[in-house]
Amino acid sequence: MRRFPLVAIAVLSLALALLASPAVARSSAPSASDDAGQARAAEHRRVAEYWTASRRASAVPRDVMLPLGSKPNPRDKPGSGSGDVLGAPWTQGGSVSVTTGKVFFTSGSSRYVCSGSAVSSSSRSLVLTAGHCAHDGGATGKYVTNWIFYPRYSKGPDPALGAWTASRLVATNDWTSRTHAFENDAAFAKVGNGTSTTLEAALAAQGGAAPGISFTRPSSGSKVHAFGYPAARKYNGASLIYCSGSVTIGYDGRDTQSIPCNMTGGSSGGPWFRGFSSGDAPGTLNSVNSYGYKSVKDRMFGPIFDSQEQSAYNAANA
Repeated sequence: MRRFPLVAIAVLSLALALLASPAVARSSAPSASDDAGQARAAEHRRVAEYWTASRRASAVPRDVMLPLGSKPNPRDKPGSGSGDVLGAPWTQGGSVSVTTGKVFFTSGSSRYVCSGSAVSSSSRSLVLTAGHCAHDGGATGKYVTNWIFYPRYSKGPDPALGAWTASRLVATNDWTSRTHAFENDAAFAKVGNGTSTTLEAALAAQGGAAPGISFTRPSSGSKVHAFGYPAARKYNGASLIYCSGSVTIGYDGRDTQSIPCNMTGGSSGGPWFRGFSSGDAPGTLNSVNSYGYKSVKDRMFGPIFDSQEQSAYNAANA
């Protein structure tokens, strides 16, 4: 009788055993992470489909124009410098035109519009906006719903960048616990587009680099560039507008900063940059468009970023 090597016999036995065994499943059951990913994708589709062109058109600015007497009159009334830009279309392109965008959301039965900016983070999918564009404010306030960000908005969503919906909203603790806490009127949104692509990767493919952020106190007299999509009065919310000017600290008695600027409702949440030199070198984020006064013409106010904003940034980025 012909003898087979022991190794050959073992291989033959294994093959016969496999043939006799039931077929092995080619894939395992979905994991919890798979289920979570599918749920996020489904929620993204729901929110993105909610914001039809007609609903975006019906959204109103959630601007904050404080009435006369809500705070002491300004301690001084500095005029605009000769180099200030009070509000003009941004036509110089660059990264800032890619990373800045419009924000839409609902609160109760109302639809609102604000502005926002991508911000560099380890999650690579973070957006900065105003606190009142993410949370109603105060201890009894709630986070808004159907929150969506459209980078490089120009008369409509950009076809290449699409829509980014929030899976997490984090406003500063001061804003969510104290009424009218404009000193810390800032929030961050963790966003996605229903795929594994990060916001920063999508922006980079279109020539945009998410700017860094600073949590150090500015000094009066420093130069700031502010951007947004104002939609009230002389503006229509269709294009990116900017202001530039020197910072004044405590103009109205609050510990906030302000610059000469005539942007109106809809610009709330738009980014402020310190050290701006061009659209491709915008410097660092250090505030957002927050509020104005009906009695004070051509002046925009923004929070001074500190540990409150840094904690919210860390929590949203976690």
